[in-house]
Formats: sequence, structure tokens, C-alpha cells
Amino acid sequence: MEIFLNVVLGLFPTMALAWTIAADVKKPESEKVVDNEVDALQHRKIFLLIHMLWALTLMMWNWMRESHGAWIVIWAVTATVSGALLLRARRRR
Repeated sequence: MEIFLNVVLGLFPTMALAWTIAADVKKPESEKVVDNEVDALQHRKIFLLIHMLWALTLMMWNWMRESHGAWIVIWAVTATVSGALLLRARRRR
């Protein structure tokens, strides 16, 4: 059950991004949210921020539930990588 919960909860930010992209594809050109590279970069930065915060939340949730240490490490690494990518994206603008 622990593996299932971590995988399902870990996919939340990715599925949210997929839903927003799918919703944006169906809109007419004049109503699209992401219509140029600047908007796309801003969208990616917001996704990375949300992904980092969600990974930190899952890390703390596993820590408080006294789950296997591997889950804590996996979510800590995921949060660190998301944070590093976010910093890189912020410098790139």
C-alpha cells in the first residue's frame, strides 16, 4: 500500500501539468495561455516550483509516517533536482 500511495501521489504534479497542456491545446489560438516562449518558460518554472514543494511534502509525510528511508531519500532527491532546475530556469531568462 505504501508503494502505491507514493507512486500515485508522486504523479499528481505531472498529471496536473498534462491536464493544463491538454486544455490549452483545445483552445483557439487567441485564448491560449502558452502562446510564446516566454509564457512556456514561465509555465515550466511554476511547474518546477510546484513539483519541488510537492516532493518536499511527500518527503515529510513519509518521514512522519516512519516509512522506509528510501522513500524519504527519493523525495528529497526529487525536490533537490526540481529546485536546481528551477534555479537554472530562472537564470536562463
